[in-house]
Amino acid sequence: MNSPNINILFPTGITKNYKIKSDTTVDDLVGLITDDQTVEKPADRSIVVIYHGKILQSNQILSKIDTLSGFTVHIFFRKIIQNPNCFRNSDNK
Repeated sequence: MNSPNINILFPTGITKNYKIKSDTTVDDLVGLITDDQTVEKPADRSIVVIYHGKILQSNQILSKIDTLSGFTVHIFFRKIIQNPNCFRNSDNK
């Protein structure tokens, strides 16, 4: 099996192509994007990978989510919540 190509569509509308291995996980892809100096990443955001409207889990193997030799995923930058307790209702003690 050939190494699949993955097209990544960023929120800015820019598309980038990465050649991945057959065992590349979503977490590996996030690492590639993080290391790519040409991609602008907001400092207070985490990278979310979406395929066909579903958020992919970090341990999913990309070559197994589709049988095509190349496909497109969408990247979004999710705000990192610094204090998860800030959303709790103060009346619930």
